[in-house]
Amino acid sequence: MDGFKELHQSALKQYCVVEIGSVAYFVRNRVEKTLPEEYTGVLPPLSIVPAVLINAQAGSPITRDFLEKSISTFSAIDDVFTLDFIENGIIIAQVGRDEISTQVSSELQNYLTSKNIGLLFSRPSSHLEAPLPQGPYVLRGRNIHQPWRLYEDHLRAFVTAVFPADDGNPHGFQPLRAGAYNGLYPVVAVPSRIYYPATKDKPLNGKRITVKDIYFLAGIKKTLGSRAYTECYGPDEETSQFIQELIDQGAIILGKTKMGAYAGSEIPPEKCIDYFAPWNPRGDGYQGPSGSSSGAGATVAGYDWVDLSLGGDTSGSIRMPAASYGLWGLKGTDQAFPMKNIMPNVEAFDSIGILGRSPQELVDILKASGFASLSQAKLPSKIYYLTDWFPMKNDAQQAMVESFLKILENYIGIKHEKVSIAAEWLKSGPEDVRHLTVVEFLEKTGYYPNHYDGYHVYDKFRSDYQKKFGKKPYTSPFMERRWNRGKESSPENRQRSIDEMKVFRDWIFKTFLETEADGISGPIMLIPLGRPGNNPRDVVPPAGPEFAPTAYDSIFFSSIVGIPQAIIPIGQNPYQSRASGNTEYAPIVASFAGVRGSDLILIELAQKALERAGWPTIVQTGPNIFDLGESQNHPERIIRETSKLS
Repeated sequence: MDGFKELHQSALKQYCVVEIGSVAYFVRNRVEKTLPEEYTGVLPPLSIVPAVLINAQAGSPITRDFLEKSISTFSAIDDVFTLDFIENGIIIAQVGRDEISTQVSSELQNYLTSKNIGLLFSRPSSHLEAPLPQGPYVLRGRNIHQPWRLYEDHLRAFVTAVFPADDGNPHGFQPLRAGAYNGLYPVVAVPSRIYYPATKDKPLNGKRITVKDIYFLAGIKKTLGSRAYTECYGPDEETSQFIQELIDQGAIILGKTKMGAYAGSEIPPEKCIDYFAPWNPRGDGYQGPSGSSSGAGATVAGYDWVDLSLGGDTSGSIRMPAASYGLWGLKGTDQAFPMKNIMPNVEAFDSIGILGRSPQELVDILKASGFASLSQAKLPSKIYYLTDWFPMKNDAQQAMVESFLKILENYIGIKHEKVSIAAEWLKSGPEDVRHLTVVEFLEKTGYYPNHYDGYHVYDKFRSDYQKKFGKKPYTSPFMERRWNRGKESSPENRQRSIDEMKVFRDWIFKTFLETEADGISGPIMLIPLGRPGNNPRDVVPPAGPEFAPTAYDSIFFSSIVGIPQAIIPIGQNPYQSRASGNTEYAPIVASFAGVRGSDLILIELAQKALERAGWPTIVQTGPNIFDLGESQNHPERIIRETSKLS
């Protein structure tokens, strides 16, 4: 019988969800600490009680004023803690090991009694025991556990919500096994911000980050936006190197976000088949999400409990969502971030992408990743305005971008230069290919690598799936067409495109983006990006080419050159919504690229230029990225101010 009992106990796994007030929490199984046996009578083994842990002041009595100040601080900085942890709960006062007794003021004692609040004391069991972080906890008997607040994913942006593994692997995860509230939406768990004060060793402590489903997380399955891929493989065994580095610096990974299948640009209404595309919270709530990092953008634009999202960018997969969701974004320098255990798409073009609501969030993660800052560099020597793709077709959008350009000029102290890549190519392009226009030279430079790599990187998957299930994996019609083009692309054509890319890249560096002696400073290029207004998710786009006819393209440019490109939310453009019947506002962004390795410099440059000009730098969640009205970034005002500055 003892063996039978042990067997069944080992097979039983418990997961605890509690509601404290109106908020649901997932109670982490890991025991943070066990209180002394003397509290057994107060805390029966099966009891579950909310608690708040505070650090008592050594040698001083605990007063009501001290308690209220602690609670006020917690409420100001944390969304997990609520006053319901205090009401009818327990306060755990953490005191030093050598403190024999701790005084409680009579005023506080009367207050606690009137509110039915218990007070317990916790001392370290040895001098080696580290104190617990302050904040909200749950007591299960004498065991102290962390409660992680559950939020609903009403935008359907997550593939999987995750939770740290409790097996001792700091880079391991487990899927969140929890439901709450009305059950209509999946939930995501977040820890208290109070647990994670930023330190020199952990500059990202407590940063809540979501990751695109191309990143490996140990213990979690990848879907890559494909049901067939999902059922073919088990959980990953190792976490992406970049994610490991962020975790080591304190980052909290909340979950994996949706993406177009196989990192293709699947968008609603007709292209997304296997998994429903996330909702875009901007405007009327029925705007297209853009891809392929669609879920990444939705989590940052829609949820103020998410700080940052990581995606990837091969040919616009972070830049287009940044524009559609109105977010700060960065397409990183290619190969500047560790790419181990990130699902490749087109290795020649692949780069890390980051999305956030404020530039400082991007600055923090880039500094932690070792990038040089603006304070270490020289201000850009030139601002190039590319007439290849400017002006933009929408007057209000163009006016906002020009106004941002003036801000950059004022901050840097130089005027922009209008240049044409196409015209300069005819004058100074490599002699052996100068007889071709740049459009002709780049005609297939992006095409063959995108399709060849995008197809053959999944050769093993298709073979594994066929062996396992006796049939080919389903692929959406959109991706089937892309794969067919990849099947028809030869390795020789791919290599020729890579060679063309290198020729063009070297010429761009020599002609426009020559890095200065410090290796991080150089010119910047203003590049148009984003739609001017309404982009309904329920409208099938007009028939046309599904791939840019040439790599001479404002999106492909930074991909084939391998340079960083920053996306900066600067304004909003009104449109009449069929969905809501009201005037709504679409985000407008500016964008510029710089020399290789200037990733952090670009973000800081935009941040400081906007701050000096008095423009907002932090965007909101929800329908509008900025408050409406006569604000600095209101479209009508920008058009007026731009005409004065010209």
